Amino acid sequence: MSEHILEEIEEMIRKNEIEVRGQVRAVYLLNNWYRYKTNIKELDNIEMEYFKTLLRGLKELPPADRELLTIKFDKGLKRPTDKEVATELGLSKKVYATKKRSVQRDLERIIIEQKSKLLKGEQR
Repeated sequence: MSEHILEEIEEMIRKNEIEVRGQVRAVYLLNNWYRYKTNIKELDNIEMEYFKTLLRGLKELPPADRELLTIKFDKGLKRPTDKEVATELGLSKKVYATKKRSVQRDLERIIIEQKSKLLKGEQR
């Protein structure tokens, strides 16, 4: 992931101070990534929380994993196929699909851990 994308993520987190309270599946957040980013001024509070959850989770991933998800999901309506992304990354479709699922599971775990930390902080 380019340094510019990481800076953009950090800037979006700083600009939007709504605390994350809800949790949704990582794949849902990924599928809405581009819509959240391009419609940020129109997002309601829940959608903004979802977007921030996604951005914080992405920030925790290793750069290569963020890049893999960026290539696939940070796109408009014409999202590349798994085969196109695999080709771009120099991988077979099967290897790419396995890696994508693994990274999505990692993102899901990160999001759950973040929520757990937030809940523990609220209980104090």
